[in-house]
Amino acid sequence: MAMTGLSMLALALPMSTAFAQSNIYNDNGELYVDEDVVIRKLYGGIGLGISALEPDTSDVPGVDNKAGSNFGGQVMLGMDINKWLSIEGHLASLGEAQLEPTGGIGYSTIGASALAYAGRSRHLYNRRGFTGFARLGFGLLNNSPTDNVEFEQLNSTHLLLGAGLEYALRDGIGFRAEAIAFDTDAQYMQLSVMYRIGRRTDQGRRKIVEAPAPAPLPKPAPAPVAAPKPAPVVAPPVPAVVVAKVDSDTDGVNDAQDRCPNTQPGVAVDNVGCDLFTGVIEGVNFNSGSADLTPSAQGILSGVVSTLNRFPTVKLSIMAHTDSQGDSNANKQLSRDRARSVAVYLVRNGVSAKRLKAYGYGEERPIDTNETAAGRSKNRRVEFRAAR
Repeated sequence: MAMTGLSMLALALPMSTAFAQSNIYNDNGELYVDEDVVIRKLYGGIGLGISALEPDTSDVPGVDNKAGSNFGGQVMLGMDINKWLSIEGHLASLGEAQLEPTGGIGYSTIGASALAYAGRSRHLYNRRGFTGFARLGFGLLNNSPTDNVEFEQLNSTHLLLGAGLEYALRDGIGFRAEAIAFDTDAQYMQLSVMYRIGRRTDQGRRKIVEAPAPAPLPKPAPAPVAAPKPAPVVAPPVPAVVVAKVDSDTDGVNDAQDRCPNTQPGVAVDNVGCDLFTGVIEGVNFNSGSADLTPSAQGILSGVVSTLNRFPTVKLSIMAHTDSQGDSNANKQLSRDRARSVAVYLVRNGVSAKRLKAYGYGEERPIDTNETAAGRSKNRRVEFRAAR
């Protein structure tokens, strides 16, 4: 059975080229937003478990089933169709039912199932996270006796029912715990590991980092209006002088209304001339050790969406940082994932991806010491920079 299962997986691997994927970052370090949805994908897996086998011995005098469970194994080959449904073929050895006073009957089965998924993570790429599923399928059961036990197989075909829980990682590895009833006399519980084959293609992502546009040239101050020539009268009136409006920092807000008169060139400002975003955005937090935004962080980012909608020409840089605890390469990757997570949230809520750039700096740019808990807390941050 094991060799047959490995052969099934080997045949599936060449097929996975149709689902070949590429990294989130290209060679230039540019960041892409993945379409974070489940796609049609092949997967394979293997499981180990225990079975309860109870062949009907009621018509055989002096023969009964021994109490106890049996070890079994199963290999699987399937395909995710959409967020609701997967189709799966499976080959299983369920062990041997021991009989009293002697002998036994082995059970093996081959079949196919439809898996109906439920849960908040079923629509994510590689079904990342926890999902539940129900199984309905059809199979062929084969029984093999030992010690010359005489038996009669009444029906080799059967419907199978099952249910389980699956936890999957973004890289394609997944784990399952499930129970399956192959027939009235064969029940099976197993733990299994699986792998969804291939990585994301260019068709499944959108670029959100582009080369920065050159800063606009400062607007020239309007030329002063020439004073009118005095009329040739004995007492000429005093000529009116038109004063040109002055915008010293060229941010588009005249000095008379500018509350922040020293804005740096190219920085986007609000209606009174102050930066739209002041750097560190307090409250944009993530679940520990992950790039998953907390509910309060999503509320803050909803306010950012509203601000960007009021200033449709503004472009935004997103910069994520970590403290120095842990491996530096892992910290940099985590900061990249967190910057991308913020960008994905903004894009999904209506902000054009062309307006966003996202960077992850890891522990490279601390703003406080990493020797204290308070300093490390400040270094774990997300910063925004808005540009015109």
